[in-house]
Amino acid sequence: MTNEHATLLITAYKYNLVKSCSNQLDGDIEAFNMALEALDHYRKGKWQVAGDSVTHYYACSVCGGPGDMQDNFCRHCGADMRA
Repeated sequence: MTNEHATLLITAYKYNLVKSCSNQLDGDIEAFNMALEALDHYRKGKWQVAGDSVTHYYACSVCGGPGDMQDNFCRHCGADMRA
């Protein structure tokens, strides 16, 4: 199945849902497309400590987006954070 076919399948599924659920599926389709883009442009990153001396958090080395050290993929750019 190609990326385009998978996106069409999800879009078709969306139109069969109750209208109140379709907004959530729009977000799911966008996330799915971002994941497919990440696969097309495979990115490898790692979590880095960011912030100042008071506030520390983990940031993706690829996009700088915040995340959880235990996440396997960046929620913002889809980079693979596994060692």
